[in-house]
Amino acid sequence: MMKKRIMIVALAGAVLAGCSEDFMSEAVLQPEVPTVRLAVDHAETRASLDGVSVSWEAGDKISVNGTTYTLQGSESEGWYVDVAEAASYEAVYPASAVRSDGLLMLPAVQHYTAGSFDAAAHLMTASAQSVGEGLQFRNQCALLKLSLTGAATVERIVLTGNNGEYLAGPGERNDTAGMVPDQTSMEAVRWIRLDFDEGAALTSEPLVCYLVVPVQEFAKGFSLEIHTSDGMMMEQSTASLQRLVRSGILSMPAFEVKGTMRVLTFEDEDARFEAYTISGCGKTVATWSELIDSPQYGGPLTYNDFAITGYKWHDAGNTELASEIIDGGPFWNGGHVLSNYFAADFKGLTYTEQLTVSTGTTGAAGHGGSANFCVQNGYVDETSYKTVLPSFYFADGKARVVDHMYVVNTCYTLNSLYYGDSFAKPATADSWFKIVAYGYDADGRTTGSTECFLCNGSANIVEEWTKFDLSVLGSVTKIEFNIMGSSDLCGDYGLNTPAYFAYDDVAVRFE
Repeated sequence: MMKKRIMIVALAGAVLAGCSEDFMSEAVLQPEVPTVRLAVDHAETRASLDGVSVSWEAGDKISVNGTTYTLQGSESEGWYVDVAEAASYEAVYPASAVRSDGLLMLPAVQHYTAGSFDAAAHLMTASAQSVGEGLQFRNQCALLKLSLTGAATVERIVLTGNNGEYLAGPGERNDTAGMVPDQTSMEAVRWIRLDFDEGAALTSEPLVCYLVVPVQEFAKGFSLEIHTSDGMMMEQSTASLQRLVRSGILSMPAFEVKGTMRVLTFEDEDARFEAYTISGCGKTVATWSELIDSPQYGGPLTYNDFAITGYKWHDAGNTELASEIIDGGPFWNGGHVLSNYFAADFKGLTYTEQLTVSTGTTGAAGHGGSANFCVQNGYVDETSYKTVLPSFYFADGKARVVDHMYVVNTCYTLNSLYYGDSFAKPATADSWFKIVAYGYDADGRTTGSTECFLCNGSANIVEEWTKFDLSVLGSVTKIEFNIMGSSDLCGDYGLNTPAYFAYDDVAVRFE
C-alpha cells in the first residue's frame, strides 16, 4: 500500500488563571516549530510561558487511523510520520491511549514529571482531510496545577471530586469540548493519583506539579490527599465550583504540605509492624498481603479447618489501629480480614467470593487504585445469637480522632441487593442497608454514633469507594461497626442480605 508523509503541527492550549474564566485563544504553531506547547497562567502578564511544554522526540508513537506509527524527523527538519494512504487521517497521541474499541483511555495513575506532566496521560488528537493539511494536534483534557512547599517528601497525591465526579477511564474523543470518561463503563473511576516514584523533597521554593484531568465541572469543588514519606497525610480542599475546560490550566494557590494524619492503607510498603505468627495455622506474617487468605471461604488463615484461627492484625508504628476475628475463631464469627480480590462482574457471586469487590481492577481494587483493603463480616440485632460487634481499636490504649475511611459494598452483598439470592430478596425503592459506627472512650463509654448508607433505595447502591466521616465520634479508643437493613432485607432470624462491607485508607489524626 502506498504511504504518504504527514507533517506534524502542534496546537497550543488556552489558559485558566486560578478560578478565572478568561481564556486565551488557541494559536497554531507552524510545522517548523516542532513543539507541543501549553500556555501557562501568569497572573500579572497573562503571557504564554515555556513552563509547561512537550517536545516531540524521534520514536514517539502516534496512532493514525487506528495503526501505531513512529514519529520521524528532527527539530531542524520538521517531524513526520509515514502512514498508509487514506481518504482522511485521524490521529491520537500517545498511541497507547487508543483502545481496541476506539475509545481513548485517560489513566487514573499518573507519574510526576519535573516541570511538566505525565506525557502518557496527555491525550492529544488531530484530523486531516489530506496529506498536505498536516496533523494539527489539540488537547483533549485539562491540567490542574499545584504548587507545594514544606519540609516533607511527597510520595503521592490523590484527587477526588466532592460531588463524586468521574475523573479517569475510557471515553469518546471530542475535538471540540474535550474527552469525558464514560460513567457507564466498569473501568471509569472517581479519582486520579499522581505518584512521585522516587519521592519529591519539598523546600520553601514551590515545587510545581500537574495532573491531567478530563473536561470537568466540579460542582462542589474537589479534594486532594497529599501523602508523605513519613507516613503522614494532609487534606486540601476547595468547596467552590471549579471548571476545567479543554486545554485549560487551573492554577491553585501554593500551600505548605504539613501532614496532620496517619493512614492505615493495608499496603505492603506502608507496613511497619514486626513479623508475627498467626497462632491457628502457624503462618508467619511480615506484610499486609500475607494476611490475605486463599481460598476466600474456608482458607487456613481465617478458618483453619473451622477451628481457632487467632487471626489478628496491628498497624504498629503507624496508626496503632488493631483488630481480630471475634473470639479468635473462624471468620463467620465476625471481624475484619485483609483482601485484594477483584471481580469485574458481581452477578451470581456468593459467599465463596465473600472478600471480593468490583471497583478498580485486578491488583488495584483498593481505594485510590491501591492493592489491598479490609472486609468486615458480622452484625448484631435482637434476633442474633451474637453479642459482640466487629471493631478496630488503638492497641496502645491512647484515644485519638479517626477522621474518616472509605467504604464500598462487597460483590457478595451487591449480588444480593441487585438480584436477590436464596435467602434475600432484591432491594426495592424503599430498601436501605447501612453501616452504623459507635465510638468508645477509654472507660468504655459511648462517644457517639454515625452511619453510612450502602443502599438507600435500589437506585442508590454504593459500588464505588465512598468517604465515611468518623470524626463526629470524637476522640476514641475503639470503634465498633454494625450493619443494619430495612425490614424487607430481613427475616425471622435477622438480616438476609449478606452483612459485609469493605473499607480502606483509615485516616487518624496525629496533631
